[in-house]
Amino acid sequence: MKQLRVAVIGMGFAGRLHCESYESLGEKAKIVVICDSNEERAKNYAEMFNAEACTDYHQLLNRKDIDAIDICAPHHLHVQLAVEAAKAGKHILCEKPIAITVEEADKIIDAAKKAGVTLMVAENHLFTPAHQKIKEIVDSGKVGRVFLVRAFEAATSELIMNPDPKDWRANPKNQGMLLDMAVHKFAFLRWVLGDIDSVFAIREKLVVTTLAPNYDDTALLIVKFKSGAVGEIVVTGGNPAGITNSTEVYGTDGTIMENHLWEKPVTYLSVTAPESNGEWICPEVEHRPYPGYYNISFRNEVAHFVDCVLNEKKPEMTGEDGREAVRAVIAATKSAEIKRFVKVETPTAKAKAGKNGTSKKK
Repeated sequence: MKQLRVAVIGMGFAGRLHCESYESLGEKAKIVVICDSNEERAKNYAEMFNAEACTDYHQLLNRKDIDAIDICAPHHLHVQLAVEAAKAGKHILCEKPIAITVEEADKIIDAAKKAGVTLMVAENHLFTPAHQKIKEIVDSGKVGRVFLVRAFEAATSELIMNPDPKDWRANPKNQGMLLDMAVHKFAFLRWVLGDIDSVFAIREKLVVTTLAPNYDDTALLIVKFKSGAVGEIVVTGGNPAGITNSTEVYGTDGTIMENHLWEKPVTYLSVTAPESNGEWICPEVEHRPYPGYYNISFRNEVAHFVDCVLNEKKPEMTGEDGREAVRAVIAATKSAEIKRFVKVETPTAKAKAGKNGTSKKK
């Protein structure tokens, strides 16, 4: 296969950026069909990207001129779309979160494995150069053993600024900012620091007053990692000033500070690395302040997906990785309800507990 022929489902913010990213790849990828439940929107974007338009995704599944399905539809529709795409033998790029429950994520993963197709979760935080630089520095050992991290994101949610109970994001199944935003941070920090052990969460409705009672617009979380590190995650969709995204990493030999608003988004100090020698330095990183880094990260993730399919590579963000981010969200949701730490049980831990015939209730 020399070219990946794609159908994109869902033409919201992410769908548009995915289409622009495929176009940037030249002959490596071709958008064949754009599918959206809104016929006018589907036609407008199809014309923009020189593709066909449709409103019923079932029309895509048996087409031999489509190799992959790119799912940018609402969260609660992911499992249905992805499972049917896998059964039809299509490779899958699925926007985060992979699903709204661990069980639904497993259905997607199992369907993809059974069909032998590539499954990748579109988690743009893993493909943001500033975040990749953080991982590179941590993996190099320049900051020593990481013991504390802080991750913050304040976004302008259209739903929060203009509440509409009919908006898909107001559907109780989609769980507000925990599932929409905190899942980013869980995926990113797990990628850098390894598996999460437990989480304590506070989810609040501080800005929105007209949506369902269980819709959170702001959440604060304390995270314990299996490595021994601890962390803080803060997310909100109620920021009228646009998007602010930052990360702090504290290690025994140094510190990393990152902020997407800065022209040079990453700076770090290391007492062991010769290039730093105890002084703050700013490594070169491809970056443009918001919204520029969105275009960069989406381009990188789509290019990675295409490369993985064309060259039969394992994606950086697998279905299993996406599932574990959702597992952390589910634990955080429970924590907010019972007001104490909740274990993030991994499949290995569950299997071991079952084998021993014991389980520990929290």
